[in-house]
Amino acid sequence: MDTKNVPESLQAEEERIRAQREKDDAKRDAQLEKERQEDIKSGREVLDKKFQQLEFLMNKSKVSTTSYME
Repeated sequence: MDTKNVPESLQAEEERIRAQREKDDAKRDAQLEKERQEDIKSGREVLDKKFQQLEFLMNKSKVSTTSYME
């Protein structure tokens, strides 16, 4: 950008806006990362529950099959 013809006050204002935007972006990125980590954690918990349910059903099926065959 050609800064020769731009007044210093406008350059300072632009720099202030840029710094504020970077600060806001950093806050937003941190919040998104926090939410992402929470989603990952809750997803693991749901997945663990699903595997536990599946394991229970498989074991129940084995018991049913074994008792049926006896």
